[in-house]
Amino acid sequence: MKYFNDFKMVITMLTIICLLPNALNALDNINATIYENAQNKNTTGWRVYDDRVSGAVIRNVYDSDRKSRVIEFDGSSTSNGYVLGGYRKNKDSWDNKLQKYITWKMKTSELYAVYISVDTRKGHRYIYYTSESIDKGRNGTYIHHGLGNSTTDGKWHTFNRDLEADLLDFEKDNRIIAVEGILIRGSIRVDDIALMLEPTTVYENAQDKKTTGWRVYDDRVSGAVIRNVYDSDKKSRVIEFDGSGTSNGYVLGGYRKNKDSWDNKLKKYITWKMKTSELYAVYISVETIKGHRYIYYTSESRDKGRKGDYIHHGFGKSTTDGKWHTFNRDLEADLLDFEKDNRIIAVEGILIRGSIRVDDIELKSSNIFVSVSDFGAVGDGVTDDTVALKNAFKSGKHLDMEGKKYLIHVDDKTHIGLVPSHNQIIVGNGAEIIISPNMFKLYSVINLNNLNNVKIFDLTVTGDIEEHENNEGEWGMGFWFVNSKNCELHRVQANKMWGDGYYVAGTTYGGGIFNSSANYNRRNGLSVISSSNFVVSDSNFSFTSTIKYHAPASGIDIEPNPDSKDSIDIKLLNIKTKNNKHSGVLLDPTSLVTSTNKNARYDVYIENGTSINDEGISFRITRFKNDNRDVNGTINVNGFNVISEKTTDIYDWGNLNGSGIILKKSNLKTNGIAQQ
Repeated sequence: MKYFNDFKMVITMLTIICLLPNALNALDNINATIYENAQNKNTTGWRVYDDRVSGAVIRNVYDSDRKSRVIEFDGSSTSNGYVLGGYRKNKDSWDNKLQKYITWKMKTSELYAVYISVDTRKGHRYIYYTSESIDKGRNGTYIHHGLGNSTTDGKWHTFNRDLEADLLDFEKDNRIIAVEGILIRGSIRVDDIALMLEPTTVYENAQDKKTTGWRVYDDRVSGAVIRNVYDSDKKSRVIEFDGSGTSNGYVLGGYRKNKDSWDNKLKKYITWKMKTSELYAVYISVETIKGHRYIYYTSESRDKGRKGDYIHHGFGKSTTDGKWHTFNRDLEADLLDFEKDNRIIAVEGILIRGSIRVDDIELKSSNIFVSVSDFGAVGDGVTDDTVALKNAFKSGKHLDMEGKKYLIHVDDKTHIGLVPSHNQIIVGNGAEIIISPNMFKLYSVINLNNLNNVKIFDLTVTGDIEEHENNEGEWGMGFWFVNSKNCELHRVQANKMWGDGYYVAGTTYGGGIFNSSANYNRRNGLSVISSSNFVVSDSNFSFTSTIKYHAPASGIDIEPNPDSKDSIDIKLLNIKTKNNKHSGVLLDPTSLVTSTNKNARYDVYIENGTSINDEGISFRITRFKNDNRDVNGTINVNGFNVISEKTTDIYDWGNLNGSGIILKKSNLKTNGIAQQ
């Protein structure tokens, strides 16, 4: 299905990350990024991009139908255009590489066009939607889907689109790299614009200030009340049950399959938030292939298992400490724990006993993030967490490393620390992986060899440069990209490695390193042996070889091996090098002379680079010898500033004469002064 039409779905609002265009940078709630919900009473981030017909206005107004604030565009219909984010990749764009489902609400009685700006493997595309009843497909860089005439009936409609599926409908061999922004033509009102990892069905988030759908199902002890109240701890509205403890029961959905039940056959992971200082019981009503079951949870410290139609799991006494707790449960796994040959057909509802407060009750098709502690990881920086983290990475589940410190060792035979799974997302939340000292010439802490679509966020890897057990070798690597495809690192650090912070080689295609750093590594901050369409952006490489020395001792070294059969194709955007023992940036294509692949190329594009007090030649291209054969490619340096007290060893452009490599250079500076 290319769209996820779930009428009970509302925007995920567990934690509003930010209301600014670059909301993903916070990553507090990785499942949903809300770019606009109008609650701030302003129009920050919006701008008129087509005002050729003057008079277009953007307002934040109160809508009586929605009973909330919304964004209003008032102009000459589709002759005016409005944008949030970037219509191309620029300083305003969202640059959201993670979330590719979009949702928005809209009301209009006029023609409209909604464009989603995306970067793809094949260049920029606009995936756009109108009120037409047919999909017109692809026309150049535009891909059209029709939403139907009924969408201009002057009523509010919710639209949910799988952007990658909408792209693939008319361009089968393409993929989305990043979502950049939303552009709208038409005099319309919009609200709740968000990107998500996957569609989530939210059954309760209390933001409507009502208790719609809830009812007391056990009132044998009278006086039970359900309220929608403001909670000062959570700083949001929540649902409160006030009665005689567990003697009263409350239900949302159906306690059996009936007209009120959810009948959700697609999503079998449930999450909710809860606060109580009393006993409670939470029952999830499910239909299974063996009949009806209640999977239920209490504050007991053990799982009592199955008794008839009831299957029990205990959360522990700490859940009654009067604080808010978040619960994430794989319902099918909880069923299988005590009934191995059963399966869930549908989830029908939630029943609660106890005087408690709840919020953010959702069903998901997958458990978006699982804590590595669920696999036994301790995260105290002392306990060896190797086995637990290996199991977590091997599970294929998206992982939350909870900002802790994890001590691991590399395998004695493979010399590998951790290997993620294909398509896995790992969120460190500021976590650090510390490698135990070893004596290996070569090792890798996180190995991405032959992996596809792995994404790692907010994680530091720390090596053993100060405690390595001998002086041999130079290949102790933090992150190992070899033959990987579309693997990405965001806001990571690779520090104090015996070799390089990052190592890129083989047939590595796509992906890259973003907003990251490498510090105090022994050999290089980043080594690139071969790559295709690889990007390093907004990243810093500093203090290489300042603790222990090993050549090339550079911030970035792009240097094929003598036997390399593969080409170099890489972009360095907004990179900074600082206080490296030798070069800040070292470009060395000379080894391609001996390559057995006569078509191998050396293509490097650098834009807006900075070198600060690198001790050797700040920017260096290694010289060819006169008797070498041609090597083809392009080195294009568009903007580089060397900040240094030196008067020599600033730029060395090598000797490319006769090599077949084209050198382009512009916007060069030394200490901010333009060079000729």
